[in-house]
Amino acid sequence: MSEPEKILPEKQIKIYLVVLGILLILAVTITIFTAYQDQQLAQQEESEQTSEQTAQESQQTQPVQNNFMDANSAIEEESEQETEAEQSSYPAAEESSQRQDSEVAETIEPEEAVEETGALPEEEVVASFDPESDLMLWPVSGNVLMDYSPDALIYDETLDLYRTNSSISIGAQPAEEVLAAAGGVVQEIGDSEQLGHYVVLDNGNGYLTTYGQLTQEELVEVGETVAQGEVIGHVGEPTWYSSALGTHISFTVTVNGETISPLDVLENTLDE
Repeated sequence: MSEPEKILPEKQIKIYLVVLGILLILAVTITIFTAYQDQQLAQQEESEQTSEQTAQESQQTQPVQNNFMDANSAIEEESEQETEAEQSSYPAAEESSQRQDSEVAETIEPEEAVEETGALPEEEVVASFDPESDLMLWPVSGNVLMDYSPDALIYDETLDLYRTNSSISIGAQPAEEVLAAAGGVVQEIGDSEQLGHYVVLDNGNGYLTTYGQLTQEELVEVGETVAQGEVIGHVGEPTWYSSALGTHISFTVTVNGETISPLDVLENTLDE
């Protein structure tokens, strides 16, 4: 076989390969383009379906909202009607109540009325202390041994130092009777290192009176009502906090939690 005849098949093979390559590229390109178009169509269809669903939901929701609004309006109208009916019935109800109260009051005897209201006979009522019209009694008969001084320092002979003082110390005889400076209710009975045995009376209107340095005997009980001038204890031995003063009582007046000078509410001083 001659040489030209050998070369011809080789060229044909190369031409075939080139043609096949071109065809393969065209096929791949067409496939990609077709897939892209299909994807665009799918997205467009999905968007249209979503729009249709949104429109349908909106149409379905609108009647429901209208129903809710109608129901609320109906409820408000019923409430207004009920309110007007109740208001129109008030005068009749008040007249009926007044007639019933009047009939009950006529049938109750005086003693039964006292029991129902819980009112106490006048002799058992203890008036509250009124600083504008009332004065307190001196609980014992001695003189003031240590003054009230809540702000300025005064000398304490027992402790040998200067300090403030929120009460007054009144000299007294051993075992002397201690009187209630004002009527009230026994609020507290107790013992402390500074006051010794003490009694606290609630005198009303925010007033409390405290009596310290008493004997241990208890002439009154917590919750008991005492009258002004009633004996609530006796003078005892002083504690070591005030032993230099001798036998005395510690007397404190408190108004709404704040101490005041007892001399402002006591009767004229003993020296006068």
